[in-house]
Amino acid sequence: MTAHFVNSLGYTAPIDVSLGGTGKSSFGVHYGVVCGGTGTSTPFQTIAALGTSGQVLTSNGSSALPTFQDLPASFPGTIVQVVYGSDTTTYTATFGSPAIGVSTTITPTSASNHILIMGSVSLSMVAPGPSPQSICTAGLYKGGFSLQPFEYFKIFYSPSAVGVTVTRRASVFYYDAPATTSAVTYTYVLDTQTSAAGYINQNGQLSNMILMEIAL
Repeated sequence: MTAHFVNSLGYTAPIDVSLGGTGKSSFGVHYGVVCGGTGTSTPFQTIAALGTSGQVLTSNGSSALPTFQDLPASFPGTIVQVVYGSDTTTYTATFGSPAIGVSTTITPTSASNHILIMGSVSLSMVAPGPSPQSICTAGLYKGGFSLQPFEYFKIFYSPSAVGVTVTRRASVFYYDAPATTSAVTYTYVLDTQTSAAGYINQNGQLSNMILMEIAL
């Protein structure tokens, strides 16, 4: 049998929500989160459990009490993992034989996630002799297939510059959707389209690559 009493205002306790009360004489969970009732004038209610350290209060929809739950492994837009690769080895490209530079591998945790590729590569080319020009192209490759050409440079013949090596640093930025959870390897490739040689990392220059898995 539940005992009720009348306070100084003449209302029976517990005071109804419609009268500005909670409709409750007590709450079952110490330190519990208090929520509204199932209707506009029904008694307040508390969540069933307090959860554990590190959990967050999470909505379970408009018709259910929230609960404490573990944080998901990742939210859309968050960086799941980062892989860094670098190399100072000199690689030489000749006509018909491209130079393969930095290769960096990442294994996505979800097939729906994307990979952001950023980096820079040191490229060099020898100024032409009898030929009118030297031409090199550099690109980002994945699994042996070209994703994006990121540098094209040409040197025209000049008698005073024959044999001189011209070096430039190219920046790389690409957003890829590999759609797999298998290991994926990205590589810088330099190809020369004339008889003049081209180089990646000539004289020990540094090239690097950063791979970031982005949750979706």
